[in-house]
Amino acid sequence: PDYVTINEDGKTTRILGAHIGNAAEETGVWLPLIERIENILDRCTDRYPTVEAKRHMINLTVGSITQFLTAANGMPESIAKRLTKLQKEFL
Repeated sequence: PDYVTINEDGKTTRILGAHIGNAAEETGVWLPLIERIENILDRCTDRYPTVEAKRHMINLTVGSITQFLTAANGMPESIAKRLTKLQKEFL
């Protein structure tokens, strides 16, 4: 059928939020989420939150935004390090 496509190596297809593909770059899927997290945390710093509020914001953003994709695709080590760095800089 015309509506069926076969992806080349290195390309992914998003199915129910998970990115499925052969020989795909793992970090490419994560970059839009990291940018989204950075934007949210940048907006939060404008309000001069307390340390407790910052901890809560980190749990709401980093924890919730990455939770499904980590369960579905796994998280590369480089992305985990980058998210840890973002959290440390925010605190």
